[in-house]
Amino acid sequence: MNDKIKGVPMINLLFRKAVPEDLNEVTAMYLAAICEMRRNGIEQWDEIYPNRSTLENDITADQLMLGLTDNVIASAYVLNHEFDTEYTFGAFEGHGLTFTVIHRLCVSPAFQNKGVGSATLRFIEEQVLEQGIDSIRLDAFSKNPYALKMYDRQGYRKAGTANLRKGEFLLMEKILSAKRMAAPGACVGKGNTADIHLWDDHKVIKLLHTGYPYCNVRTEYSNSLAINHLDFPKPKSYALITYEQRYGIIYDRIEGENLLDNCLRTFDLAFCAGTMAKLHKKILSNHCNTLPDYKEFLRCHAEKAAKKLSFNDEDIRIKITERIALLPEGDNLCHGDFHPGNIIIASSDDNAGTYIIDFMNLCRGPVLYDIARTVNLIQYTPVPKDTQDISSMLAFKKALADKYLEQMNTTREDIAVYMDLISLCRQNECPDM
Repeated sequence: MNDKIKGVPMINLLFRKAVPEDLNEVTAMYLAAICEMRRNGIEQWDEIYPNRSTLENDITADQLMLGLTDNVIASAYVLNHEFDTEYTFGAFEGHGLTFTVIHRLCVSPAFQNKGVGSATLRFIEEQVLEQGIDSIRLDAFSKNPYALKMYDRQGYRKAGTANLRKGEFLLMEKILSAKRMAAPGACVGKGNTADIHLWDDHKVIKLLHTGYPYCNVRTEYSNSLAINHLDFPKPKSYALITYEQRYGIIYDRIEGENLLDNCLRTFDLAFCAGTMAKLHKKILSNHCNTLPDYKEFLRCHAEKAAKKLSFNDEDIRIKITERIALLPEGDNLCHGDFHPGNIIIASSDDNAGTYIIDFMNLCRGPVLYDIARTVNLIQYTPVPKDTQDISSMLAFKKALADKYLEQMNTTREDIAVYMDLISLCRQNECPDM
């Protein structure tokens, strides 16, 4: 393959599979590349990976490809279908398309800045298309500007991040075929941060608004995967994707009215509180030790809220941290956003019952903490500005909180230790409060 870029002589590359006799030369090339990266302050690879043993295994597996010029190794790579579990959290646009993964792409320092990397990528793409594969995925070290520039120039787009041994890597993707993921169907719901669209007969896609942070959608998707197997009614999650530069999570389709709309329509506080309590008790009976501790959540938001509220007194911030540290321990599954608006009363005979949605704030902690969160959400979330009778709405919210506590066999004294800290955190979660 020939490659020519402005101001750079043409280099002829011949590609073939590596054989055992290549091991010494290819190992020396990778070591030279590691030294060159370190000289440039890029700590991407080291003596642990990729080492001689890694490359020997690649050759034994018949997967290591070499790019040669005048019988000298100029580049090397591996192409297969293996990938780290972190790829699960990539918001890939090619959801449902076939893909292969590039590993250990390396250009000899003697041939860098001569178009060899770009030529190697183009050869890989030709190879992939010949195999009838739709797309390519890879991960690139976030602190390697040279590699990132090359991938961007060759049309690879960011699909998320992966936290690997050496730090943060960018998950990247390039779709090669004319195939594209099916477009979402009709919009069936709108929220503050996302719209819900039909995906197929049994699924929907929660399509986040443009600009919604990837770290937040990754957290929600990771949380949803952690609880997919637990025993309480919820829509199961299936994939994190990108559609027209918007992140989306594919969930089971649950049709019905949310409990908040039902309550505002019927004013049946007893039904609303009873339904909430029954579902909440079921959720709280579960345990999931892969979720973060609730104190981490409180510390994070309390510190940010203190800064926003200009708590310049260091003693106050220390006291807040000390108070959080002294809170009770617990390992129950806490939803963190349990309120009537996140409860769906299913209308389908196939999915009869009530379902909880929205998994952004999941954590593990004491039962009373999550009950306190719910009381705060019900009673102290600001009333909409267009509410005509504010005093009646405030009374309604307090009455619902009281009914809910009664159904949970909990008093306000039981949850008092959490309430002011939760209110402080909510100042950061919802700045308009």
